[in-house]
Amino acid sequence: MDIEYKLKSPIEIESEKFKKKIKSKYNVDIYISIPREAKGITLHTLHEILLKIVNTNDPDLMIYTDFTRKTRTKQWMMYQHSFCHIAYSQLCYTKSDIGKYIGKTHATVINAIKKSDNYLWYGEFEFKKVYESLLKEIKKCGEYS
Repeated sequence: MDIEYKLKSPIEIESEKFKKKIKSKYNVDIYISIPREAKGITLHTLHEILLKIVNTNDPDLMIYTDFTRKTRTKQWMMYQHSFCHIAYSQLCYTKSDIGKYIGKTHATVINAIKKSDNYLWYGEFEFKKVYESLLKEIKKCGEYS
């Protein structure tokens, strides 16, 4: 893989340094909980980034980007699954929060996350392209590394 799949905000980077310092000095593991608000990327911001990518790569799919129109075209589902997976695994939103935002149930989000995990595991080229472009744009817009 040529892209790191874990986004880190400045607070996460600093907390990791702190944890390593404590571990090396006292040989004790500490755990730090960072509220998702501190990470800086809202679902709305993630959605705006998704709109930008869809408009650039697949403008014919723009009609689906408000999440209200139903379609099962593979290309759009890859965008939606990427959105759900990143919101959950990278930005720590709950499945229910993501479901409410996209107008679906948490079960739909669970399915999207599982499909995303499978695509990433097997290295599905088209999905990885969508997923990586979304991650790259997040890194550009925020203070992520």
